[in-house]
Amino acid sequence: MFQTPNATISGNMINRINYDGSLSNSWWIVCEQTDNLTVTNNEIRSAIKGTGISFATGNNIIMDSNVVWQASTCVRPWNTPGIVISNNNISCGYDYNLWMHTVIGAHVFGNSIHHTSNANGVALWLYGSTNNTIEYNDLFECYYAIQADSNSGNNTISDNNLGWCDYFIAWDDRTATPKNVWTSNQFSDFSSNPYSIAGAASSTDSIASLLTDSTDPTLDSPSDIIINDVDTDKWLTWKPDDQFPGSYLLWINGTSQGQFDWCNSSISISLDSLAPATYEYQIMVFDACAYGYQSDVVWVTVLDTQDPIFTSATSDYTIEYGERVWFNITATDDTPALKRAYMDGAGPYWNNAWASPLTLNWDNVFPPVGEHNYTIVLIDKAGNSAKATCIVTIEDTTAPTSPDFPDDFIAEAGDDAWVNFTLNEHYNDEYEIWLDDVMDISTSYSDGEYISYLTGILDSWGNL
Repeated sequence: MFQTPNATISGNMINRINYDGSLSNSWWIVCEQTDNLTVTNNEIRSAIKGTGISFATGNNIIMDSNVVWQASTCVRPWNTPGIVISNNNISCGYDYNLWMHTVIGAHVFGNSIHHTSNANGVALWLYGSTNNTIEYNDLFECYYAIQADSNSGNNTISDNNLGWCDYFIAWDDRTATPKNVWTSNQFSDFSSNPYSIAGAASSTDSIASLLTDSTDPTLDSPSDIIINDVDTDKWLTWKPDDQFPGSYLLWINGTSQGQFDWCNSSISISLDSLAPATYEYQIMVFDACAYGYQSDVVWVTVLDTQDPIFTSATSDYTIEYGERVWFNITATDDTPALKRAYMDGAGPYWNNAWASPLTLNWDNVFPPVGEHNYTIVLIDKAGNSAKATCIVTIEDTTAPTSPDFPDDFIAEAGDDAWVNFTLNEHYNDEYEIWLDDVMDISTSYSDGEYISYLTGILDSWGNL
């Protein structure tokens, strides 16, 4: 938004901008030179290499009751005098959760600002900002809870809960006057007053006190879940609660998935791409001081509704008799069980297990001349099945031969006349003998059969 006064941005869910990180920078809500602006009840998350909400050179801006998390910088007001930032959950930024850049006269109160993933991350960074009131906020689980640079002065920082940070809870480099005022804050590492603020300013909080958390987190227990393997955008969501959320551990089927920052009022686990099976999801949530925890177990069942998939299969083809028949397939399935083979409806020739991915070459020897149906059926553990069929046509186009068929010959009248020959044929068929255009023999033969034919007693010539 640019120079758009009197606007309200409310009720939006904006998620996964520049999620693959291909852009050098990204922004979600950007408001420049916009006065009288209200931003409320939005959820902004996963702005990779970017800023969740950015305000620049505007007056009378209110940011209230938003959830902004998982961004390089979650919220950045710049040169926005009098901005009010209240009751927001700003968490799990990379560098900064709230970066106040040359801001004057702001009121920041009632926010929960926590967790940064960078080793030097800051919950609230005052950069060249003056005359701001920062009070009644929870700032924790970062490298610094609050850091004020040397150009940030005359800020009142009071009644905040500050703690459980990796380096110094509070840091102030303002050496010039007017200095920043630290008062009535609670620190998790407090031992006695005055409490010393780290940094060049040598600031102190004279009426500081110890920040403790003696209340266990609460955690709901969602019902067990049943989904289909083709379902998408399915989630397992827990809704834990604690004033100072810390971290959570997650196990799937007893295998640790790691420890993660507890950034928000809900913890959602994607169930997409799960193979058919039953899974045990166990979570354990801890508060920031690791004083208390809660755990829960949810069973997720993924039903197998998909047939096995043939990724390739031999197409129909024709060959000459005597060539080997082949039928090749490849296939996949999440829960393979049995494979079966049929030829011309007969079978199954096998009925045994298969594993995915499958590569199968069915080599059949010499079926008879004609058309043959080869079918492979795959079955998975859920009873889903698929089949691939190949029609193979066997032809016999090769003529029989006789290497020794006799030439014409002369026999003495009254003698027996024999005709001897060999028949070669790769596909066994029949032969016929005709004598003077009258069929005398019709019978079958096999390849290489030697045939002797007695013509009988001839008293004249004959045509065989």
